[in-house]
Amino acid sequence: MRRLLLFAILVAITFARAATAGASVYIASLLSPAGFADVKAYSISSGRIGGYVAGPTAPGGHAAIFVDSPTGFVDLNPAAHESTTVSALTGTSEVGYGYPFGGLPHALLWRGTAESVVDLHPTGFNFSWANGASEGSQVGVGQWNIDGNFRALLWNGTAQSVVQLHPPQHFSSSAHGASDSTQVGEVQTSTGTHAALWRGTSASFVDLHPRGSFESIAFGATETHQVGYSWTDTVRAVLWSGTAASMVDLHPSGYVDSEARGIGGEYQVGQATVDEIFARHAFVWRGTAASGIDLHDALINLDDGFVESYARDVDVNGDVVGFAYHANGSYHAVKWSLTPTGDTNIDGVVDTIDLNNVRNNFGATGLGDTNDDGVVDIVDLNNVRNNFGATLGAQPVPEPSALALLAIATAGLCFKMPRARWARSPERATRPTAGLLLSRLPRALEIGRAFPHNQTRDKYTKGRRALQPLWGETLVGN
Repeated sequence: MRRLLLFAILVAITFARAATAGASVYIASLLSPAGFADVKAYSISSGRIGGYVAGPTAPGGHAAIFVDSPTGFVDLNPAAHESTTVSALTGTSEVGYGYPFGGLPHALLWRGTAESVVDLHPTGFNFSWANGASEGSQVGVGQWNIDGNFRALLWNGTAQSVVQLHPPQHFSSSAHGASDSTQVGEVQTSTGTHAALWRGTSASFVDLHPRGSFESIAFGATETHQVGYSWTDTVRAVLWSGTAASMVDLHPSGYVDSEARGIGGEYQVGQATVDEIFARHAFVWRGTAASGIDLHDALINLDDGFVESYARDVDVNGDVVGFAYHANGSYHAVKWSLTPTGDTNIDGVVDTIDLNNVRNNFGATGLGDTNDDGVVDIVDLNNVRNNFGATLGAQPVPEPSALALLAIATAGLCFKMPRARWARSPERATRPTAGLLLSRLPRALEIGRAFPHNQTRDKYTKGRRALQPLWGETLVGN
């Protein structure tokens, strides 16, 4: 009894700690609507995904927001345009470019519908694109009609608000990404292409070009970090924090080259080229080269006809979007969803099944090892408890009352299990074990209703069998 009580106390103490990071595991889903052979996702923000679709009803390609509906997307293509693309989006708007019938491309801004389109194309430019956005601004590039060179541009919702970010001492420039107060891209110098950082004006230009690099470009930004590539011995994905000297090399070992194209929170995404076949694979990092995960394996398990994949953006939850090329010649939009820590069976939800997996293998190896340290232990139990009820893209913070209730329920099991019942069990000696105590926790959770939020789940939380007919799901992780 004392041993059992000691374990209950250990469980209660551990439950009061913060969640322990587990292994990163991704589930891949195809977003491509039926009837379209060329579909790409370029951006994700606040659960919204943007890109374009091309097919018989949209031969030139139409800007799209991917949604769960009979059509699978919201068509943003205005009637006066032959083709359009969403390059980036925020929680409330989309930016990109479009080709008017018989005309050159214009930078465009939308707010959820084709009718809401705003033409951002500024006076004095031959053509323009919008490549990135924050909640209050848009960035891109235009060809200046005076000298034919490209100029990095910043807008605040209208064509008239345009600001040229181009540093006058350089030949040309382009802006590719933005955060609330920063913009990133590239400038052409007398020695080549250099990654660039701005803070709203031409005079704020910072050269991010690393020493010894032949070429560099920045594609994405948060308030504190920037991502892109640097070409030295090969093209290498890199991460900056505001200066050239701050560069961190993300290039994964064993790959030919790599690029980082998007950033969200602590995550960076892009692609890396496989040595053997020179095909590109979607990649995600968390600040170091060693943290990289090759996301392409998920697609191979889903359909071995996929030969290349590209990650273009990631949100603060670690969910990734991009596209993949199939051997039949088609492109498919892809979302890679980060499963919650503690989801031992990778069904998209942390529940009593995961608690049972930890219980069944407690003290051993195998299913239930949530942090890949080679043993199922109290850390794994803690990961399941701290994320109980979490679903794809959602990590709950358990309330103190839930912690106390679970601890009380656990301790209560120590005193309510009759000794005679243990003695009669042919599988057990007269002394209960930690594993057997854990076997009672799922029922304690249900009785105590410690985690009532687990009763409500969206379509992603209903398990693998529910996901397969909708998207066609598989997984990959480290």
